[in-house]
Amino acid sequence: MSSHSSTRVWVKSFAVDAIRNPKVNKFGSARSSSNSVSSSFSKVKRNYSHNSSFCDDDRSVSTSITLASVPTRGHQWGWMSGVLVDRTSKAVIVKLDDDDEVLELAATAMQDGVLVLGNDYENASQEPPSDLITLTHLHEPAVVNSLKQRYANDIIYTATGPVLIALNPFKPLRQLYSEQTMKKYWEKAEKNLNGDDLEPHVYQIADSSFRNMMRQMEDSLNEGTTLTANQAILVSGESGAGKTVTTKFVMKYLAALSKRASAPAVKAKRAYLQVEENKRLSQQMMTSPLPNKEDSKMIQFSSDSIESKVLQSNPILESFGNARTIRNDNSSRFGKFIEMQFTSSGKLVGATIETYLLEKVRLVTQSPGERNYHVFFELLQGMDKRELKKYYLSSSDRPDDFQMMSCSGTYDRRDRVSDTDTYRALKDAMKTMNFKPQEQVDIFSVTAALLHASNLVCLEKKGGHDDSSELDMTNPHLEPCCRLLGIPANGLNEALCTFSIKAGRETDVKRSLSQDKAEKELQAFIKATYGALFQYLVLRINDSIAYQPQDGDEDNIRNRPAATIGVLDIFGFESFATNSFEQLCINYCNEALQQQFNAFVLKNEQEEYEREGIEWSFIEFPENQDVLDLIDKRGSGILNILDDQCRAPGTSDRSFASDVYTKCTGHPRFQANRKQVAVLQFEVSHYAGPVEYSSDGFLEKNRDELHKESTELLANSDNPFVSFLSELLTDTNTASSNNTKKAEEPYRLRRIESSLSTTVGGQFRRQLKDLRSKIDDTTPHYVRCLKPNDHLVPDDYDEGIVAEQLRCGGILEAVRVSRAGFPQHYLHADFVQRYKCVAGGKDIKKKRSSSASSYSSQRPVWAPPVPQKTWTPARSFQQSASSPSPRKQDQQNKKSKITQVPYKEQCRDLLSIIYKKIKELEAEDSKGSDEVEECSEPPPTPITPVKAKPLAPWAQNVGKTPSPGSIKSRYQPWKQQHQPSQITAAPTRSSLSRDVDFTKAGLQLGKSKVFLRHKCFEMLERIRSRELARASTKLNSIFRMYLCRIAYLPVRDAYRAEFATGFAAFDDGKESKIDDESWNSPERRERGANASNLISQYENEFRMSFHDPNWMKKNKSKNKKIFKWVLEDGIWAKNPLVNDESIVEDDDQSY
Repeated sequence: MSSHSSTRVWVKSFAVDAIRNPKVNKFGSARSSSNSVSSSFSKVKRNYSHNSSFCDDDRSVSTSITLASVPTRGHQWGWMSGVLVDRTSKAVIVKLDDDDEVLELAATAMQDGVLVLGNDYENASQEPPSDLITLTHLHEPAVVNSLKQRYANDIIYTATGPVLIALNPFKPLRQLYSEQTMKKYWEKAEKNLNGDDLEPHVYQIADSSFRNMMRQMEDSLNEGTTLTANQAILVSGESGAGKTVTTKFVMKYLAALSKRASAPAVKAKRAYLQVEENKRLSQQMMTSPLPNKEDSKMIQFSSDSIESKVLQSNPILESFGNARTIRNDNSSRFGKFIEMQFTSSGKLVGATIETYLLEKVRLVTQSPGERNYHVFFELLQGMDKRELKKYYLSSSDRPDDFQMMSCSGTYDRRDRVSDTDTYRALKDAMKTMNFKPQEQVDIFSVTAALLHASNLVCLEKKGGHDDSSELDMTNPHLEPCCRLLGIPANGLNEALCTFSIKAGRETDVKRSLSQDKAEKELQAFIKATYGALFQYLVLRINDSIAYQPQDGDEDNIRNRPAATIGVLDIFGFESFATNSFEQLCINYCNEALQQQFNAFVLKNEQEEYEREGIEWSFIEFPENQDVLDLIDKRGSGILNILDDQCRAPGTSDRSFASDVYTKCTGHPRFQANRKQVAVLQFEVSHYAGPVEYSSDGFLEKNRDELHKESTELLANSDNPFVSFLSELLTDTNTASSNNTKKAEEPYRLRRIESSLSTTVGGQFRRQLKDLRSKIDDTTPHYVRCLKPNDHLVPDDYDEGIVAEQLRCGGILEAVRVSRAGFPQHYLHADFVQRYKCVAGGKDIKKKRSSSASSYSSQRPVWAPPVPQKTWTPARSFQQSASSPSPRKQDQQNKKSKITQVPYKEQCRDLLSIIYKKIKELEAEDSKGSDEVEECSEPPPTPITPVKAKPLAPWAQNVGKTPSPGSIKSRYQPWKQQHQPSQITAAPTRSSLSRDVDFTKAGLQLGKSKVFLRHKCFEMLERIRSRELARASTKLNSIFRMYLCRIAYLPVRDAYRAEFATGFAAFDDGKESKIDDESWNSPERRERGANASNLISQYENEFRMSFHDPNWMKKNKSKNKKIFKWVLEDGIWAKNPLVNDESIVEDDDQSY
């Protein structure tokens, strides 16, 4: 018997239940193969004594409940932890952690999947890894347990390859989102530091998207690139998982990066000054525990900046579009996609917001435990008496005084957020977005009017027919509602309680509505008006944050939007006790986004690996195209059937359900048993699990119609704002005609092409199609928000709930693909173009030129040829009479040269060099060296005593003017032999190894692309930054020496001339006697003083013109030459006075 006392294992829960109750079959559909599973079970041994050490796992699992009896949202997890006691050829013995129970399983338990091994960190009681792709044993219990241990330590972010997992802590973690934390992540990227010590964070995802955008915009400058610079951050998860908060942190970080990009560059300090400042800061931190006050002011947005406006759009949309639900206190009841527009320099210049499917039914009814939109509660709690009186409200009004706020009996928020505070935030946001005071009054007037409208009552009309009705004209809320909307009370009564039909071409016949139908029309009136108000707010926000071209932007491309980063915050998968039309649309959207996720992370990635011929084994993953076909396929999809029913006369919810049963029965994802058919219900098996829908109200919600009388009533309102809202309720033609008729109204906005459709479902499908096409044109980044428990309480981790969300999101499959995959792809030409600088440049060129017989040119391996600039000598004499035209022949020559470029061979050679440098960098990191090379000046060279030198050549020929040619020939620093660099020179083609295993370093060379693992990509970027820093330093030193030489020549010539004059008594180097009087004569002393003054003057002018760009403006009359580059605190910067006509009249007057 071999000992395995330190090996952690996980056992299937139903296997344990089967051993404990061998005579009872409780597996149901939970087991895939009864024979294989039952063969893995054996008898239970009690009180098994063995010297084994194990870690107690604080878990409460009810083993008396099997998976078959778990409800829709079960709390039992499918695994139990333990220690491997022994493993023989006949059995596997395991000791469970919960009750020290010892089980004896069959020897094939591991092969059957009943038993899986734990990871090394579990055996040593260590912290789990921050990236789950590094787990030795990757399976569901390992992922869930890793997340649990990190969550217990308030570490809510965990990387899983391309996906960031975010657990909702349900408590404030302010230090996690401080500005100091922001600084760590952008400094890691800006200074190319080794970020292994930084934990995964949503800031890291935002920073990665921003850096990718900037990098791809840089690469797009190269000819023939196929990269797209647009990025997308997709935040997904079920309700209550924290999507809205995560989205706000992403936007805040991107705005901070934009602020840094648009801020004036901080002047770099000299090396010795930086060292002194670092010492001072370190001493300050040791002596004072208080943080530096400057750190709290790193990110400050002015109220009129675009960054501030984009961030302040959130409070407005949250007040009017968020509400408390059963699972979340601040649930977004709409979806939004925010596209932030950046210039080529990374400055945020605008944004657009598109919203999806506002839940308007919440205005008239809420489920128990939920409440209406936040804005209604904010009005009552946040306004003072003066404001309340303006809207016919009083401080004594309570939420239960209004019908639309008291449907569920829920009035507060469990997260303890005050409605008074959110109202203040709403007012501040409106001020930042430049909402005028009267505009705010109009918005709140409509909101308050809907509060009053919800209390209106429809009565049966006295003395009329049974199907006639009228408003209660004595209702105290009728007059306030009408005054706030600017409509007459009689007109409102007629619009809600009657309707007109056409009898002939021009005759309208009015008919009365029954009390029940009049109440539904009142509800439709409230929903339509609020929907128009919300649409107006979105248009108004877009009008405020959209890119506004400034004077000169048409000529200056750097000030125009060049790329976008989209942030998607959309409703998560929903399954309630009663699910209706809204849940079907929401879950359909999640199905489509899940398919896009599968396609990007799983399907397309693996198919590309196979096409490129790299080493790869395909990983299976669930497909959901059949679910999408069940919902939206033309002719037989549920939503298409619903649209057909809405267009047909005399249809109802029952006829819709009957048509669904007829066309969808037999679909593998559709189910409707007799009990469900009796109550007009059906079930759809989504990727996240089965959901039962009730068809009650489907047609009404899909039509979302408002009678023409109500629309006309709003259009004729005395309030121009309400009149404008009516235009948003009309179709495209009516909207365009109203634009022409009312173009001078104060609330005219920049109109966009109407996206209204005849049905809500049809409009939503088109919006979702456009959203998917936008995402397909970007590089997506994924954040999966998880909810650790359903009670919304902190420090409570339910493994079953988390495991269910991981399975729904396809996280496990994504981790498997990511740990073996290559997320970074480059075409051969793009790879060579970007990383050619890593190859060592000129050293390679020298060696390549001597052994480039297989090439048609003498270009180095790392330099891609430029076909359009290549001269073709054969064209002048190879062309004959039958040859094509010169223009066509030239195009063919260029095309042939492009196809003959040996990019793949260049990539192979370049990869060999990169492979060695990555190994060197890994060895450097393994030594624990914290020194990181930055792009800064080298430390000053220590001063050493100067030895006596022989007389200079110019002193031997005093009085002779040196020839310019001799100076030029002596000063050519770019041709001097420098010290050999630390970079290893590239080997020649004959010596390059073709058998290097690039996979070990995370590299793969495909047929047309180079594939990089994420860690390899980060190391390669660090190497590239080092090489560019070295090259910049070398160019800077050459440039500085050249300018110093130019400025030195006049001083040297003046000194030589004075020296020659002073020693005129010397003739051809022969000494003659000079008496003391002639040497100390006043003329001689004057000449010497002049020479000294001349030298000092030239030195002073050189120094001032070299360091002060405004010096020439102060000395206009001197007509001196001006430098095109000036030295500002050790950094070369372009002189802004070069193009100043008042200073420089001729281009020849500047260096």
